[in-house]
Amino acid sequence: MTDLEREILDILSMDPETAEMLTKMVELEDGSSPYLDDVNETLRDLWDRGLVRPNEGWGSDLDGEPILDYWWTLTEEGRAQVPSNH
Repeated sequence: MTDLEREILDILSMDPETAEMLTKMVELEDGSSPYLDDVNETLRDLWDRGLVRPNEGWGSDLDGEPILDYWWTLTEEGRAQVPSNH
């Protein structure tokens, strides 16, 4: 398992609303996210291995307008990969 995979699983184990945390994890000081593709690819790889699952539902944007939102959650198999020190 790569360091990025471990870090993503660790973040997902802490808080079910992790989209912002995952984005901040790869965001530079200037607000750009050059590693976002790496995170997205890693999430897809974790999904293919049954460690995470994508979810979708309705959320709201900064203006309170409804938007279709996506987030990731750990599966039981993914939770078993996270160290039990939390």
